[in-house]
Amino acid sequence: MMDRSNKLQFSVPEFEMRREDNTDIRNKVLSLTPKDRKRLGINKSTLWYMQKHIKEGKKIKVYRKVMGKIK
Repeated sequence: MMDRSNKLQFSVPEFEMRREDNTDIRNKVLSLTPKDRKRLGINKSTLWYMQKHIKEGKKIKVYRKVMGKIK
């Protein structure tokens, strides 16, 4: 505390956001039909909400269980 000043300084650390929903996964989700969804064992509402968010341009959250079934 030897160097006092009247200025208050805030520093914002740089960070990188990592998206987990790349275009390949988004395209696969959009191309899934109800028949494919049922065969893969993905819940109807899960697929519906993921497709809805993609169409609205929002980020989708793909959980590990669903990601394993899609890939």
